[in-house]
Amino acid sequence: MDLSPAQIQQAAAVLAEARRTRTPLERLPGSLTPLSRGEGHAIATRVATLAGSPVHGWKIAATSAAGQAHLDVDAPIAGRMLADGIIPDGGTLQLGPRVMPLAEVECAFTLARDLVPRDDPYSQPEVRAALASVHPAIELPDTRLSRFTDVGIAELTADSACAAEFVLGPAAPPARLDDDLTELEVTITVTLADGTSAHSTGRGGNVLDGPLGSLTWLVGELSTHGITLHAGQVVTTGVLSAPIPLVPGTRVHADFGSLGTVSLNTA
Repeated sequence: MDLSPAQIQQAAAVLAEARRTRTPLERLPGSLTPLSRGEGHAIATRVATLAGSPVHGWKIAATSAAGQAHLDVDAPIAGRMLADGIIPDGGTLQLGPRVMPLAEVECAFTLARDLVPRDDPYSQPEVRAALASVHPAIELPDTRLSRFTDVGIAELTADSACAAEFVLGPAAPPARLDDDLTELEVTITVTLADGTSAHSTGRGGNVLDGPLGSLTWLVGELSTHGITLHAGQVVTTGVLSAPIPLVPGTRVHADFGSLGTVSLNTA
C-alpha cells in the first residue's frame, strides 16, 4: 500500500528530528517505510523543508559494485546535500557522534543551466553541455538509519543516500571538463594528530561509467521522478578510492593533478 501524504510527512519528521539531534534510528517505523524510490524522494524533499536548509546539490551513493554490495542494492542512490552541511575547502569537521566517521574523495560538477524532467533520456553529451565546472571534492557521509546496510533503496533514498557534510574544492580550468575523467588519477594523503601519514590513490574509473556517466545516471533518476537539477547546484559523483576512516585530528589532502586539490581537517 502506498504511503499517504500524512505518512510521508510523519516519516520526514522522524528523519528530520534524527538529523537535528544526531540520534540515529534503527530504521523508519514499518507504517512509515517507503516502498518505492518515488516515496523515498517525497520524504527526502520534506526532510529538507523541515531542516530549513536549501538543497545545495546532490550526491550519488553506491556508484561501484563494491558499494552496491555493501548496501545490498542493485543500483546507485540519489541524495540531497543541504546547505548547512557545506564545509569550506581546508575547513574543519567537528566529528561528534556519527554512524559513519568516514571521508570519501570524489569528483564533483557544478551546473550551468537547469536540466528539467522530460520523457527522453538525457545523453552524456547533453549533460556535459549543461556543466559550468568540475571540482575536486570530499564527501563526509552519515546516516540517520543505523541499519543502513539492510533497509533497501527506497529507505536510503528517504535518508538522502546518507548525505551529511561536503567539501567542494576550487573549480578546475574550464578545459578540464573535456577530459576523460575515467582516467583521472588522485593521490590522497591522510595525516593523523601524531604526525604519522599514509598515502593512497583513487581513479575516476572506480565510479561506474566514470564521473560523467554517474552524473548522467542522476539526471535520469531525477527526471523520472519529476525533479529538476538546477543551475548552480553541485553534484558529487561517487567515491574514487576506499573510504577513509576519520578520528579527531585527521587531515585529508587529495591531489587531483590538473583538476587541483582539496583538503579537510577533523576535530
